[in-house]
Amino acid sequence: MSTKQKNITPTQIIILGFLIPIAIGTLLLMLPAANQRPISFMDAAFTSVTATTTTGLTTVTLSEQFSLFGQIIILLLMQIGGLGFMVYVSIILMALGKKISLKERILINQSLNQKSLKGMVKLTQKVFVHTLIFELVGALLMSIEFIPAYGFGKGIFYSLFHAVSAFCNAGLNIMPADMGRIQFMNITFISFAIFALSLIGATGFFVWDDIETCFAEGRKKHYSLSKIISKFSVQTKIVLTFQIIFMIFGTLFFFGLEYDNTLARLPVGTKISGSFLHAMQASTSGMTTIDMHQLRAPTKLLVMIMMAIGGAPGSTAGGIKTVTVFVIFASVFYSLIGKKHVRIYGREIPKDTVERSFVILTVTLVTILISAGIMLSVEPHSPTIDLMFDCVSAWGTVGLSTGIPVVATVLTQWILMLLMFIGRVGTITMAVLFVVDKPKNEDPIRYSEENVMIG
Repeated sequence: MSTKQKNITPTQIIILGFLIPIAIGTLLLMLPAANQRPISFMDAAFTSVTATTTTGLTTVTLSEQFSLFGQIIILLLMQIGGLGFMVYVSIILMALGKKISLKERILINQSLNQKSLKGMVKLTQKVFVHTLIFELVGALLMSIEFIPAYGFGKGIFYSLFHAVSAFCNAGLNIMPADMGRIQFMNITFISFAIFALSLIGATGFFVWDDIETCFAEGRKKHYSLSKIISKFSVQTKIVLTFQIIFMIFGTLFFFGLEYDNTLARLPVGTKISGSFLHAMQASTSGMTTIDMHQLRAPTKLLVMIMMAIGGAPGSTAGGIKTVTVFVIFASVFYSLIGKKHVRIYGREIPKDTVERSFVILTVTLVTILISAGIMLSVEPHSPTIDLMFDCVSAWGTVGLSTGIPVVATVLTQWILMLLMFIGRVGTITMAVLFVVDKPKNEDPIRYSEENVMIG
């Protein structure tokens, strides 16, 4: 093995784990058998990227463009992209009776965004098995409505496709044009399954494992529910707290802002359910329920904030991540009251974690602003807020769109694809793409301090 090959870092391998499926997916989606009508390279590439990065932005209507074979390819790309290439490589190696090496454990660790190498193989098995169970149960619920509406074969495939899309927070749907909006707006088996799967996928693998472990221990020791909840890790408590905040305030704000606009002609019950489902989808899977272009400017801003925050670390959702934002708010709060240390739920957060949170926020803002600036210069006739909306949606891998990708220039489509890719693999991961992982050491040379004015 050459020195160059030995120096390939886990980060670089993870990125290749996304690039390879994207490249293969593009080639397969260009095959005549995958399409009902001719497709361009850009449309095939954009679809492959949006499926593998589990985003949901599209330049074509999937139900009209792709054949069953093409839709199966998209389903597989979503599944691979949702959990990460290394999870499936590890499952195959375990099925073949191969031992998982230390390097592979490190790759799984980074792929799932975990804190330690302990129990990586067991966690991988749990992730894979639980994913299959959640998706199959969700598909079963959807089939109750899809089979009577579309027949057994098509109903089963529709159920599987949308279950995978929802759990992986991909936001893609293959239903006939505009039928998805009708199905997803009302409280039905389909909308309930999509909501539940999106929420579970956005919660994160670490949180599943922590909740399961705490409840198992609680049953053995006969703990009360409050005692079990108190045993949750700080990570789990933050994630659950943020999800509750999103559900309540997102629903209220969306309902209030759009009551007499996009929700105007709907019954009050449907307005409430539509607001609730859309508030959740804004930070998770991005399943379209209404025309984003028709939203009021304040609503678009609200949705952009929710898309930017996204789901939990180690989840199938994108964004800055809920824990990152929580740590930043806590840090600002403690700084304002004159405290040096950040405390959350009775635990002190390490300084490195706080600093990393601010780095993620800064790099994210710079990435989005530069991308949006370029897009504004090449799309002068498109509304600024719509370009910003789709820019944030691409980076947050949400998939809600005002329609920009369909009418955009080739350069804008490439920028959106790059944003989707960066958003999926992680902003920090991309920043250290060509950096060999080494332990951090103190600089041998230090300089004298000098204060500067800020604020």
